Amino acid sequence: MESASTVAGWFHEDGPPLGEFVNHLSASIARTEAAWGPFPDLRKAPTILIGSDYAGFHKQARYEVFSFILTNPEMLGPWERARKLVREKSLPNARRMSYKGLNDAFRRGALGTFLDAANQIPGLLLTFAIDRGVHSLFRRDDRDTVRSPELNLLAGMSSITAERTMRVIHLASLCLRGTTRADQDVLWITDEDEIVPNEKRLRRFVDLFTAVSSHYLVHDLRHLRIGTTRLDTGRRDVEDLVAICDLAAGALQDNLSLSKDVNFWPRHHYSTTLAYPLARKPRL
Repeated sequence: MESASTVAGWFHEDGPPLGEFVNHLSASIARTEAAWGPFPDLRKAPTILIGSDYAGFHKQARYEVFSFILTNPEMLGPWERARKLVREKSLPNARRMSYKGLNDAFRRGALGTFLDAANQIPGLLLTFAIDRGVHSLFRRDDRDTVRSPELNLLAGMSSITAERTMRVIHLASLCLRGTTRADQDVLWITDEDEIVPNEKRLRRFVDLFTAVSSHYLVHDLRHLRIGTTRLDTGRRDVEDLVAICDLAAGALQDNLSLSKDVNFWPRHHYSTTLAYPLARKPRL
């Protein structure tokens, strides 16, 4: 993205625990910023807008991927104008842009201009891939049930869904720690999936995020609102923002799943580029 920056990090089954990974990622971001120039300063914005989507939850996937876009909603005018043009010219019948939908000729034909439009978003795109061999980021043994002080908020979820919920919340908290300041508002739009399939689960998700993020943030935010792509008004504006994360997560998951060479993994399990040849679909 021209006016945004992208950093990809991942957990491998032989990789570091969460705390160590956070330190590695912080160092990786600092080196990337030094090499490519400063990242957009989102602390100047009164509101931080987050979009998120995830890939690799199907049984055949080798990695689960979590992608977040963070931006200043007051600076989205150029993206919105370009996005509307893409839809008018290339996406008839209000098609929803998605990675799995790229087999559709219209979506495939619109992909280039859609990504060009996304380049006009000032912000950060952060994408994390976690090897499916890592059963839990939150405990050392092989049991995959998440245990935390907020355990009651996870009641009724399967152990897999609980683990994924905690991963999303911890990674989002990490993103906010490095991009926000005191008294900012945060609006987070996440894809509607197994993690937040309904209003009841969404309320619990908000409570859980509030509890977990307080351990990451060294300052107080003002207002926090979390919604799903159900908030879309039919203009596909909300869904298109989240679709950027969907495309990033899907492409990264496909390419990492194709890699069987252990030397592909970087020394510290983080990276800012992909050195492996792209598969056909994410190469589009």
